[in-house]
Amino acid sequence: MALAGYGEYTGSPEDLERLQTEIGAIPGAVKKVSDDFHNTEAAVVGWAGYDDQFFDKADPVYQEQNKTIGNILASLDGLGEGLRSALAQSSRDMRRTQQQTGDEINDAMSQRPDIAGDDGKR
Repeated sequence: MALAGYGEYTGSPEDLERLQTEIGAIPGAVKKVSDDFHNTEAAVVGWAGYDDQFFDKADPVYQEQNKTIGNILASLDGLGEGLRSALAQSSRDMRRTQQQTGDEINDAMSQRPDIAGDDGKR
């Protein structure tokens, strides 16, 4: 949707639907990033040791960072679904408004004898 002029907006339900489809790729991308992260994490478990002083300092920070990354990935996944839902609703609203406006224009035109098909002849 774009501002076309003062008090005038234009929008394309087709563009919103296309964007909705493109945003549909977000969950797959988030899953891939999540899987890659967990695979990398599994490969480095133990690098900080297991029961020494360094481990006691490093592991809480490591665990907190992993938790934060998990939360970010979950948020991204939810964001994609929220955007898709909002775009779908906007597209439906645009189509409904276009249909309603078209119907009202046709009704108004059919009630005016000077436009209702007599080509202006009397």
